[in-house]
Amino acid sequence: MSKSLKKIVEESRDKNLLEVDMCDRGISNMLDVPSLFTLSNITQLVLSHNKITAVPANISDLKNLEVLNMFNNQIEELPTQISSLQKLKHLNLGMNRLSGLPRGFGSLPALEVLDLTYNNLNESSLPGNFFYLTTLRALYLSDNDFEMLPPDISKLSKLQILSLRDNDLISLPKEIGDLAQLKELHIQGNRLTVLPPELGNLDLTGPKQVFKADHNPWVTPIADQFQLGISHVFEYVRSETYKYLYGRNLQANPEPPKKNTDKSKKISRKPLAAKNKLSFYCLCPTAHILALKALRLFSTSFSFSCHHIIIIIIIIIIIIIINIIIIIIIITLTAQHPPSPSSSSQHSLQLPLLTIHRGSVCALANVKFAVGSPATSVVHEVQLEYVVVYFITFDEVNDRTSAIFVSLFGHHIHTYKKKEGIFLVSLR
Repeated sequence: MSKSLKKIVEESRDKNLLEVDMCDRGISNMLDVPSLFTLSNITQLVLSHNKITAVPANISDLKNLEVLNMFNNQIEELPTQISSLQKLKHLNLGMNRLSGLPRGFGSLPALEVLDLTYNNLNESSLPGNFFYLTTLRALYLSDNDFEMLPPDISKLSKLQILSLRDNDLISLPKEIGDLAQLKELHIQGNRLTVLPPELGNLDLTGPKQVFKADHNPWVTPIADQFQLGISHVFEYVRSETYKYLYGRNLQANPEPPKKNTDKSKKISRKPLAAKNKLSFYCLCPTAHILALKALRLFSTSFSFSCHHIIIIIIIIIIIIIINIIIIIIIITLTAQHPPSPSSSSQHSLQLPLLTIHRGSVCALANVKFAVGSPATSVVHEVQLEYVVVYFITFDEVNDRTSAIFVSLFGHHIHTYKKKEGIFLVSLR
């Protein structure tokens, strides 16, 4: 790893490159990257999709940085020196393990885009000068633990995008109505029941504006307006009727709705050792679901390159191979320990687990069954397309005719009549 990273650093220095991309390089410690902090001229550094747990204090040596992307790492804390990056405009710390921001974080005078999505932050995690980031145009706080938004949000007067999706918000401050330049507001997936009337001061209903507020337990009057459309919601919250009802609601001080999501299972909450540990269950169908979610998140967050596509193909192949191995293990174990027939059943058939390959002839000897008579030993000879038999049940039809139904992958195969001690099995 160090040789390839060293090559990147040397090439950046020799060619005086302004952008350095170290995405998905397995980096766990930035200090292990040779001479990285000597690149004081670079303006963009991409370290996303690595395993970095901490940002060293000498990040401040990269004094010309304008873009710092550390999305999808394992960062638990930031140094106070990060606020020394006076030219930083775009900071992406999404999908990490942050539970707080360092003192003085609001001293970034040029910051325009701040992404803190999918961390462990709440209103008490923000330093006192956080809302001094008056140059912010976009603030992403989705998938955190905010129950309320501080009234100082009004100080971010240039804010155009505010994303608070999937938090635990139980209310919005009236000061949100002071964000005159706001063009996008995402508050879906919270515990909101009412909206402040001051929200009506904003223009979020036009074709170039975005207002998302679904998956909240709204009171009935607001829920009814959402059924009619966003424009009806804003007309309603501007009305005197709603202002009166909103005031009554504040006086009543109702108990907030219960949390509907268990965030203790978030990846950002699990110990690092557990996060990297593979278990039997995550290799089964759940692995497919996780892979699909990861790909969806990846595709919506970043543009694809050949490097990314190759990695995704390799991941899919690995998942398929792992599942095939698990199926083989299950078949082997079941074959060694077939289920014993119930002692209370008079009609039973005991067969080992079978794998019948395409075009082959498979003979089973010493297969015991009972049809109201002593157990008899028979030989099965079958020639089938490829099937994997999981379990077989047997029922007596009459003295000379019987049927076996076999369940495999939701389909059935059927045997013909018992004839001269042989069951002929064929696909149906």
